[in-house]
Amino acid sequence: MQIAPVGPMGVAQAINFQPTGGGKAAITGDFVLTGNEVNPVIRALLENGIEVTAVHSHMLDEQPRLFFLHFWANDDAVKLAKGLRSALDKTASTKSWETRLIPRAGYAGARRQALS
Repeated sequence: MQIAPVGPMGVAQAINFQPTGGGKAAITGDFVLTGNEVNPVIRALLENGIEVTAVHSHMLDEQPRLFFLHFWANDDAVKLAKGLRSALDKTASTKSWETRLIPRAGYAGARRQALS
């Protein structure tokens, strides 16, 4: 079956940050990738201390073929955010709004916040 997702009705990346103290954060989530994006994203994650916990597919005959890559880490929040940015830069994801890192009150790390 041919898939032609358009705009925000397409696929999405899930990225979650949870403060763990001392400027650190636990992160987890997943990327939805085409075959040619899988290895560059894995390389970017590993180079930034982010573990890849699974790579799999949900469908059998979709075109283009989509792979789901799950990740996890617990380290300096800013370092991890930069590592995820590096991995996102290896994808064909479109940016529907600007994002930036914003310090959260009472937390020395950072969190992603979408700006309209």
